[in-house]
Amino acid sequence: APTDTTPPRVSNLASSEDEIRAAIVDRRCPTPQTTVLSAAITDDSGVAGAKISWSAYGQADTLTMAPEGGSTWSATLGPIFDSELTASDVVPVTWTVEAVDVAGNAAKNSGTVNLRGCVPVIG
Repeated sequence: APTDTTPPRVSNLASSEDEIRAAIVDRRCPTPQTTVLSAAITDDSGVAGAKISWSAYGQADTLTMAPEGGSTWSATLGPIFDSELTASDVVPVTWTVEAVDVAGNAAKNSGTVNLRGCVPVIG
């Protein structure tokens, strides 16, 4: 059989929330503080795995994506703890999906979601 050199296709990036709120330890902040990030990942030889790398405002992390059925893979971003951002601050969180097929070929695609600072909830 010929060697598989075709990377997976990563498309239809989506976020369940356009904007999430920062979290602060020991303080009630508005919601939502999390968002489900998803992508359609397809490959003729099979998808071996996928992850999301994200960064914002000096923070970064990697999330492992899980298959949801069909070609959709997802992971939950947040809460992101940040006591520096004020309610008027909105910073973009850049997230990049990297998928690998069973032959080791990789592909990436990126999106953004907004992170807004916490406003203390009274009461």
